[in-house]
Amino acid sequence: MVELIASAQKRSHRNCITSLGYDAGRVASGGKDSCVLLYECTAEGLRNHSKFPLESVTGVRTNIISVDLAGDRLICGTSCGQLHIIDSRGSGSSRILAHTSQINCVKWLDPARHMVCTSSSDSKVKVWDVRHTSIPVHELIGHTSVVNCCDSFPNAPPQDELSINFGDYYERVLSVASDRTARLWNLNSGTHLAFKVPATISQNVECCSMLLKKPHYIFAVGMDSEYVLVFSVKLKKHIGSLSLGSKDIWITCLRACGDYLLVGTNVGKLHFVRYSFSSDYSKCTLEVECSFDYRGSVNDIRFDVSGNELRIYLAIGVEMRLGRWKTAVPDSGEKPQNLINQSLFRL
Repeated sequence: MVELIASAQKRSHRNCITSLGYDAGRVASGGKDSCVLLYECTAEGLRNHSKFPLESVTGVRTNIISVDLAGDRLICGTSCGQLHIIDSRGSGSSRILAHTSQINCVKWLDPARHMVCTSSSDSKVKVWDVRHTSIPVHELIGHTSVVNCCDSFPNAPPQDELSINFGDYYERVLSVASDRTARLWNLNSGTHLAFKVPATISQNVECCSMLLKKPHYIFAVGMDSEYVLVFSVKLKKHIGSLSLGSKDIWITCLRACGDYLLVGTNVGKLHFVRYSFSSDYSKCTLEVECSFDYRGSVNDIRFDVSGNELRIYLAIGVEMRLGRWKTAVPDSGEKPQNLINQSLFRL
């Protein structure tokens, strides 16, 4: 059973906090106040480190929808379709018009090789080399509606510094969208597999998380409803599902953590969902082991594991990350706030 040891939180953005990035003891947060905030993680809690305001474009206020952090480099996607690359040491930043509509998710694919993935409301997923941003390295076309989230496994390092890999260098990229599909892209071959969500469950796939690479790719998706689904690439269908029990619930974020799937919702719940597979990986069992309440929509989750201790960082917002029609109404009945939370659990 998961045990909560300590929890500390602080006010963050003046407007809704949307996203978090984590790397090597530092957390970055993005919000709808046009700022990226950087924090140092300490035993006493999060300590303010830096603030990076983003310049508005043609006088239009820019909402930061997604951030990610790798070393001293921050990336963030905005509501005006721009990808910002920020050096947290203060030695400069750059921006590109990456999409023609809002960027809903950004992710470092391979920081060592400067590769970034973006997904957007223009129905496209793109892969960029942040050193050469005139054109994307890959433009993944197939979705027919807003692409809400993307994920991937980290690339395996080469065997030695002289090795050359002409095979499957990039790990596959997973994307989910409001066209009721999840798609797994093979960047080398230029092909992808599409997985349909049953129409009876939902229309919008909000978030995703890769679970397994071997014996074959398995991933989880969260809906704009109470459902979490697990898909098998080999079987080309979903092999497990979980309902959190209420039509008022919206799955806002997912993160795989060991044997758990960390699930955030718009009603301020963080669920620890234990998942397990049958011997032939044809079925997945999902069970909520425990849940914890927070004062707002759980818009993003990051974590760090040390032994049997799990430190989780949460973006708690007054509204949902993508600004959809559902509202953030915590089950606790408390008024939602914009908070960044650090919770320590014992596994």
